[in-house]
Amino acid sequence: MVYLHHGKKITTTKSLGDFEEQLAGHNFFRIHHAHLINLGRIKEFQRHSGGYVVMENGQKLEVSQRRRKEFLEGIDEIVI
Repeated sequence: MVYLHHGKKITTTKSLGDFEEQLAGHNFFRIHHAHLINLGRIKEFQRHSGGYVVMENGQKLEVSQRRRKEFLEGIDEIVI
């Protein structure tokens, strides 16, 4: 399932890995085996409870422990 920022959902047969490959270099990051997000749509990052992002639409998504360091380095580059 693909969730768009305005709330629309799209069902697809492509794998998340396919989307990750296609969106490489376009400000997307795979924060968890089940979540590929647009870094420009992050509202905040909460470090407690293992770490999770809050997206503009209010959805809270866990950032996996394995990907957290790379994620934090990535958002440091885009945060002013």
